[in-house]
Amino acid sequence: MLTGVQQWVRRRAIQWFPSSIFYGPGQPIGIPPSGPSAVRTPDEALTLSPFWAGVRKYQSALGSLPLVTYQRDANGDRKRLESSPTYWILHDRPNPIQSRAALFEWVALQLFTEREVLLHVRLTGTGYLVGLYPIHCSKVVNVLIDDDWNRAWVVSTPEGVEVYREDEIIHLYLFSRDGIRGTRLLDYAGSSLGLHRQVQESAGAFYENAVRPSGYLKYSGTLDAAAVKQIKEHFLADYAGTGNRGKLPVTMQNGEFLPLNNTNADDAKIIEALSTSVPDIARWLGLSPLSLGDLSRGTYSNLGADRQAFYGDSLRPLLEKTELEFNAKIFGVTSSVYCEFDVNGLLRGDPQQQADVANVGIQNGTVLVNEQRAWLNLPPVDGGDVPRIPLNMGSATDLTQISGKGDPTA
Repeated sequence: MLTGVQQWVRRRAIQWFPSSIFYGPGQPIGIPPSGPSAVRTPDEALTLSPFWAGVRKYQSALGSLPLVTYQRDANGDRKRLESSPTYWILHDRPNPIQSRAALFEWVALQLFTEREVLLHVRLTGTGYLVGLYPIHCSKVVNVLIDDDWNRAWVVSTPEGVEVYREDEIIHLYLFSRDGIRGTRLLDYAGSSLGLHRQVQESAGAFYENAVRPSGYLKYSGTLDAAAVKQIKEHFLADYAGTGNRGKLPVTMQNGEFLPLNNTNADDAKIIEALSTSVPDIARWLGLSPLSLGDLSRGTYSNLGADRQAFYGDSLRPLLEKTELEFNAKIFGVTSSVYCEFDVNGLLRGDPQQQADVANVGIQNGTVLVNEQRAWLNLPPVDGGDVPRIPLNMGSATDLTQISGKGDPTA
């Protein structure tokens, strides 16, 4: 174990290197998307409805999960640390401007549109949490790494350049090539997202330039200019617009109205092209097409399974990353105090499933009655903190001890 003086000497003598040397010569941090139609900016990506829906799903999920602080005792039991100010900072208000929901919605947006997420951890002199303050990744001037892989962040601020220690910065990313800095999803998915945008632009140009009347008037003779003008004005005034939908058309001068079929093969192709790009965007976001609103193959049963798959395959890895980083930077790796997302609300099924799960837990003694009532926001009841056991599963000796009577088999 190094003494305080030895630690100071070691920090003064250590050599720091810019993180760029770890990429090798000529290796870019990201791969800019190629092609004139490629999506390059977050605003461009968010104009695509499947991408927007996927990001919003992650935002809604992360923003709705309570972040609870616990303390584990020597026996391994844990309890909520509601007496600590840190509990309420993480649970309700991480900083004066943002609620917990607002902060984590911002985190989700940055994960999928920027290269990484940075949160400045402000502590008091005695080590208590003051708040978490976002730093946009564009403000990072450089990242320094010493020969023992301690990291320092050089950040541009209105007052100048500020250097933050590793334990002062919560660092999250969706994907990284080296584990040091994050890489933008758009650097890889930009060209693929551009295909969806091309389809949208082509559809817009087609409908803007196409001549698509709902019908036409047929006359046996020749009409002069005045008659044509009068007939047009009559039809526009009486039958054009959604407010006149369903009215019985009456023609003038023995005319015949012939409707046109407005749904043709071109419409079907455009609709098909828009829908076929949804699964590709879903793959980039780690979601199923059902999560992006593509219900062409949706059923009641697979919608429930998709909700469970979203948690296990898509959301849980992000929660694990976030919990590990928060606990290391706020409490310390070896601390008995830690924070964890409460996912009970997310994993709840329909009311019948909830009732069945609660009933099994209470009958087996793994869930207390008052615990179940607390999950339902109901007040506790007398005797609700005593575990219940299934008597039909106990031995005769156990039954004798419980009843206080003699051996029932004698």
